[in-house]
Parts: sequence; C-alpha cells; structure tokens
Amino acid sequence: MVGVDLYRAGDRAAAETHMKHPEAEIYAALVPALNARGAPGFASELEALAVAVERRQPLSDVEAAYANLLQGIAAAEDVVEDPDAGLLGEVIVDLVSTAAAEYDIAAGDDLSLENAHEYQDSFGFMRVAYDVLDRIEAMGADAGVTGRMREQMDSIMPTWSGVQPPQQLPTQPAVLYGAASRIELAASGL
Repeated sequence: MVGVDLYRAGDRAAAETHMKHPEAEIYAALVPALNARGAPGFASELEALAVAVERRQPLSDVEAAYANLLQGIAAAEDVVEDPDAGLLGEVIVDLVSTAAAEYDIAAGDDLSLENAHEYQDSFGFMRVAYDVLDRIEAMGADAGVTGRMREQMDSIMPTWSGVQPPQQLPTQPAVLYGAASRIELAASGL
C-alpha cells in the first residue's frame, strides 16, 4: 500500500491522505461482494491502520497494523476457492486501467505533475497488478499469454520512478491506456 510506503519514507502528511482513500473509495465498493460470498470483512483492520498513521504512531505500530490488514485481506480472499486465471486476468485489466485513469488525472496537458496523490495511487495499482500476475503465473497459466501481459506492464512501468512523483511526468496517459487495452486483449486468452 502506497500510504505505508510513504509513512516508511517519512512523508507522514501524504501517508495520511492515502489512509482515508482505501476505506472511502475502495472498501465500500467491496462490501457487497464480501457479503454475497460470506467472506469476512477487514474494515476494522483498515481503520486500525488509518488510525495508526493519522496519530503518527511509531513505524513498528504502523507495520503491525499493516500486517494485520494483509491477514484480513487474505482471509477474505480465501473464501473464493481456486480463482481461475481468467478471473485474475480481468482483475489485472481493471487494475492497469485504473492506474491509467489515475495517472491521467495526475498529469497536466504538458505532463507537469498536477496531482501527486493520484500519481501515487496509480503506482500502487500497478504494484498490485504485478502481484496478481505473479499469482497467475504460479497457477501454470499459458506462458505465452502471461508473457504478453507482463511485456505490456513492463513497457509502462518506467512511468513510475517510485512513490514520490517527479515534477515532470515521463509518459503520455494515452500510452498507459493503450497498454491496458493490449493487456485486456492478451488476458482474453486465459
């Protein structure tokens, strides 16, 4: 999670803004799916992490809260028995498409940085997309398909130099949208 990375780097103010984001924008959208599957939620773990960051607790406390959140997420994921590669491919498409949209918000017409928070969000979505791709590869999915997906992801990943954005962004958003479309095409073969 980008918020934790920012906290580790000492950027407490930026970390705080990212702690409000997951619960307000992402978790609320997951609740219906969690309920439909009878999966345990992880709202309390997410809230505990947010509180630890907002109160600027020691890094060890933030790390412990983050570990608890990851355990809560894993427990929710465990309810879905044997997700197939096709479903996970769709998740990657959504993640990369969202990363492109967030980056687009971050970038000015001249590629100047207009919104650091959205840049950081887009970076976080890409990191999660790589984690999901690793899962698909570990499942033994078609190496040609996953190779094409990874090639597209690798082609755009240099867009993000890290959690702290540069003042001048290197990539036109259209390039990211194009890669997302090619990933979607490749993922249809899973």
